[in-house]
Amino acid sequence: MDGARYLEDGKLTVFRRAGTYYARLRLSPGKYVTRSLKTTVEENAVQLGRRLLFQLEHRTEQGLPPKSKLFAAVIDDYIAYRERDHAHGKTSAGMLRQIRRVSP
Repeated sequence: MDGARYLEDGKLTVFRRAGTYYARLRLSPGKYVTRSLKTTVEENAVQLGRRLLFQLEHRTEQGLPPKSKLFAAVIDDYIAYRERDHAHGKTSAGMLRQIRRVSP
């Protein structure tokens, strides 16, 4: 990462790729998240990167995961939940077919 700026004791790295600035955030040792800052101005990129870092730290303090689950993962979890209900007789076979039919 040529021309990268390391900020906030190494928790935040702002770098440029194909003209656009990106932020690489260290969540824990060996665990990183990279996000586009959607700007071509370095000063704005640093501000946006710091804001993003503070938002992720705030989510962690509140016990929330730093990244949201993908919608497909949530649907898969719901289908598994309904399949368990069906095995216990709480969800009908027709309802389970309907849920599987509309899921991607």
